[in-house]
Amino acid sequence: FKALHLDGTANIDSLVADTADINAGSIDGVTIGTNSVVTDLRVDNLKLDGNTLSSTDSNGNVEISPNGTGDVNVNSDKLVLLAAASEDATVQIQGGEGGNAILKLISDDSDDNGDDWAIKNTASNNGLTIESDISGSSVAQITLTPHATVASSTVAIAGGLTVAGATAFSGA
Repeated sequence: FKALHLDGTANIDSLVADTADINAGSIDGVTIGTNSVVTDLRVDNLKLDGNTLSSTDSNGNVEISPNGTGDVNVNSDKLVLLAAASEDATVQIQGGEGGNAILKLISDDSDDNGDDWAIKNTASNNGLTIESDISGSSVAQITLTPHATVASSTVAIAGGLTVAGATAFSGA
């Protein structure tokens, strides 16, 4: 056929086409990348099957990268990391060159002072701080400053320190 135009519904028993341009509607029983109806979609090294998005190459990573400065949001009340048997589960937060690594813990929709806490690895001095926005802006509550000689490292607590039970101190 050349320049075949259909208006309405057409039933075709078999059709082989070099290309297909579908601008609307639905395709029942379509196969994409496999020989079965799409309940299993494979694109490059990714497989989407049921509720699982996985890599098809051995030990392959699955990366979700927004375009530009966009964020990746997971709208769920729980994010669970499952390690393979006998392996550690690791959460890694990596700042860009010269940037900090920050883990934020936000409660109550972050609508009040004190709802936000942060654990921050500061790139400028490799210090670790635990911060709170109790004053309306983020303020360090505890600061750990490392040193190559561990005994020269410091821990600073901005407020009072309450210790329950026996306490032992050593060093100068």
